[in-house]
Amino acid sequence: SDSSSSDDDEGGFMGGGRRKKLAIKIRPASEASTAPALAANKDISAVVASLRGSIEGLPAASSGPERPDPAQDSATRFQQGMASLQHGRWQDAILELDSALALMASDMAALGKHWPVVVHHRVFAGIMLRCDGTNGSEQPSANAFRRNLLLCARRLRLQSVLGIRTTLSAAQALVRTREYKAAHALLQGTLGVLPRYSQTAHLAPKVAQMRDVCAVKLDQGVETVEDPFLAKIAETLGGVRSTREVSEVLDKIFAQAEAGA
Repeated sequence: SDSSSSDDDEGGFMGGGRRKKLAIKIRPASEASTAPALAANKDISAVVASLRGSIEGLPAASSGPERPDPAQDSATRFQQGMASLQHGRWQDAILELDSALALMASDMAALGKHWPVVVHHRVFAGIMLRCDGTNGSEQPSANAFRRNLLLCARRLRLQSVLGIRTTLSAAQALVRTREYKAAHALLQGTLGVLPRYSQTAHLAPKVAQMRDVCAVKLDQGVETVEDPFLAKIAETLGGVRSTREVSEVLDKIFAQAEAGA
């Protein structure tokens, strides 16, 4: 989904606003010839600076501050947040997506339709940051906690490639907890989707190999039931209407994931 706003109205991407007419006063040559050269140079410099400002889209010195545009600003913050998510910069993503949500909250009547998309990716960033805290641990409880978080994350409505990578991470977490049947199902389902995107097509051989390993170990595995709250996280987020509620949901996600570990 794309949270960018329409730029049909003036003042959008084109940097609108009322244009000022350029008044040019032509002096007689005799008058011009008596003007000091230094003053003439200053006049020319001012005109050049003014023209450069117009070309580069800079506001004129006499103009007031530009009015904020929540639609454009929130779209920019969201895109920055998405870029951070793609590169695994979870803390940066949290700050950028929180900023986008705050801007959207100032005009929910116009921007509310994009709110769920940003909320789902903000919750994802929070989950992944918490997952990072389990890296390197081989404790069964830490593995189960990470498994619970990633299974919850894959239930979020994420951008396509991000969703695929999250599902694969969840499958890896299931393998570590010896839940081969569940891992096999995720990997089998993902194999059919990988070729659709150039960013993930190259993963097919590795994913197929993981699936085959799980198939061999099906009889050696264990099965656990996914936590109902975590499994229905998308429905829960449908009722979230503020950044405070986003934080509350994340706290409950962490508590449920830990309780199930």
